[in-house]
Order: sequence, then C-alpha cells, then structure tokens
Amino acid sequence: MVPRVRRGVARGLARRSSPGRSAVGEAAARALLLCVIASLAALPARLKGRSALLTRLVEQWKAPGSAKGPIGEPWTGTTGGETPAVDYREIVMPMLIKGRIGVNIVKGERKISRVLFREAFNLGWRVGDEVVEVNGRPIADHEALRSAVQRAINAHKKKRAPIRFRIRRWSPMNSGRGMIRMSKGKGFDHVVPMLDLIKGFVQDFPVVLLMEGSLEKPGSRLSARAARLLDEQGIVFKALDCLDNSSNPGAAAAVAEMTEDAPLPSLYIGGQLLGSGRALLRLRGSDELAAALAALRPGTPAE
Repeated sequence: MVPRVRRGVARGLARRSSPGRSAVGEAAARALLLCVIASLAALPARLKGRSALLTRLVEQWKAPGSAKGPIGEPWTGTTGGETPAVDYREIVMPMLIKGRIGVNIVKGERKISRVLFREAFNLGWRVGDEVVEVNGRPIADHEALRSAVQRAINAHKKKRAPIRFRIRRWSPMNSGRGMIRMSKGKGFDHVVPMLDLIKGFVQDFPVVLLMEGSLEKPGSRLSARAARLLDEQGIVFKALDCLDNSSNPGAAAAVAEMTEDAPLPSLYIGGQLLGSGRALLRLRGSDELAAALAALRPGTPAE
C-alpha cells in the first residue's frame, strides 16, 4: 500500500507545483496531502520506514512550533497544521519615486511584473507581489487597482499623506533548503543593482548562506563545511552561489561590500550577519547560533 500512497503523494506534489493551478485545486491538493500525512503518522514505525519520502513529508509538514520541526522556517505564530502558503505585508510609501509608485503591473491582474527603481525595491516591493488593498480599500481587479493608485497619488500630491499598500506574497519558495538565483542565467536582467538584491535576499529569508559554489557542488571546502554545519543542526536555509557570474553577476563584489571584505562563506540569520569564513565553524553548538535561531521564533528554544 505504501508505494501506491507514495505515487499518489508524488502526483499531488506535481499538481501543487504546476504554474496554472487554481485556488480550489491548491486547497484540494493541500487537504489530500494533510490527510495522507496524518494517516502515515498513525502507522507503525516499521511500516513508515519503508518510505523515506513519506517520512520526510511528515517532518516537513509539522507545525513550525513543533519541537522536532525544522529550524529557520520563515513562518511563526501558527499553532498546528501546515505552514501558510502566503504572507500579507504592508508597504508604506512616504513619497513618490519620480512621480510614480515605481513598479509595473501585469495586464489584467493585480500582480507586480517589474520593480523599476532601487527605492521601490528597498521599500519592500518584489516581483510577483499581489496588491489587495490601497490606503485601506480592498482591490478587486486590475482596473480597481489602477483607479485606486491614481486616487492615492492625487491625494498624496495634495496632502503629502503616505500611500499604504497591503500586498499578498506567495511563499512556497520559502519552505525548504535550496539555492536562489538572481537572474535567469543569461547575465544580469534586473534593473535593481546586485547589492540591493542581495540585501533584500538576506531580509526575505530567515537563514541565508552566501557561499562559493552550489549545495550540490561546493566551490570550496569551507563552503561545504558551512553547509554541512547547518544541515547537521537541522536548519532550513537558502544559499546563493557568489561565484556564478551567469546567474548572479557581481554577487561576490556585492557580498564583499556588505561584509567589509570578509571571506566567503557568510551566514545571515534574521537579516543579520552572524559570521564569515572560518569563524562560521566555531558556531557549531554555540550559544550565539542558538540565540540567533531562537530569535526567529520568540518563545521557542533552539534545537
């Protein structure tokens, strides 16, 4: 029976990750996965051991506050069940950027297609964000968004009041260990400078390793040992290959500026630099690492 369940879960995951999934399909897939995993948790240990995939799913879908859950998950405050799929954030613009909001919107949608200015990026705008409110008013569709933005701009010009946006940001990319690329692999294709992209990257993810090479093929022994240290501690993290000039052109120079020329790899937790180079190896089992991880989840002791 377990192999059949495994195939069913695999199909569910494939549907879950398809670009064209609907909200209803997403909810149905999520409910199916939760039922399967709940059933698995009740099976004898010897039967669960036959499927490494399902055992791993049980661990990944535990509540973020669980004592055995992965450290470094970006979501806090939930008491059980799955990790939320979206995050709602507020972006406050105290002033316009060259008379504009500084982003482009996908035609016919409420979604951001491009961040045009560094200032807009630093305020928190990201490609893919979906605008749900402007100055406290709900936004139903593309035309409503255009009208609301124009009204907000006019009001700002008259009263100098800040413009407030509430956005919805999908977060499946935040849920596991993996690599992040800053471009599509054909050179730099973003108007935002690499330095600002990486600054945003270390703020957007709770645990970030800026390394040499990839997790599969580290470019140095030190980067490999740093990644292994995090894995041994059960810490979920994202990594950036600073030597990949195709996908991350200028990353090494940007990181050097951020860390004041400290050697790679560099570890950021909660947006703060915890250490670089060989100093990272001294973090294994240290109070400093435990405190940084605990700060990601107030009230939860680090593992």
